[in-house]
Amino acid sequence: MMLLRELVAFTERHLFLVSVWCVFFFIVVYNFIIGYVFGYFEISCDKVVFLINKRNAVVLDIRSSNEYLSGHIINSINVKIEDIKYGVVFSMSDWVKNKRSPLIIVHDVCRGWSLFALRRHLKKLGYMEVYLLKGGILSWEENFPLFLKTNKIGANQKRE
Repeated sequence: MMLLRELVAFTERHLFLVSVWCVFFFIVVYNFIIGYVFGYFEISCDKVVFLINKRNAVVLDIRSSNEYLSGHIINSINVKIEDIKYGVVFSMSDWVKNKRSPLIIVHDVCRGWSLFALRRHLKKLGYMEVYLLKGGILSWEENFPLFLKTNKIGANQKRE
């Protein structure tokens, strides 16, 4: 009981300090919970390579066409986020018909629609495994080469 009275007295004397501490405490707890709940679907470059090689994962690159052409993961498919959002891509493409294959989303900076909302949308469409490349294309570029598509048909170059 004495400790509670002392705590109340301290709070009354140092209201600003206690308020700031509470705000920081809730920010830390919030970030921890968000990281725990949502962090499990962000995967490393090594895990992406494993999923591509062993599980035939489909890599969706949601960056702009110009960014995609300046360098991308080999065999990745450049799609607009709006096409995913409105189902245009999924109604006309064979590569997404198998909903058991993992989908890996490659991004740089998600503009507008958040990556979490995109993942939730794909899960609602029935895709069981949807992952984000942790760190986006920049983390891939640090660890693995990007491929450039030239104007010549069938010509690909590596960018290291």
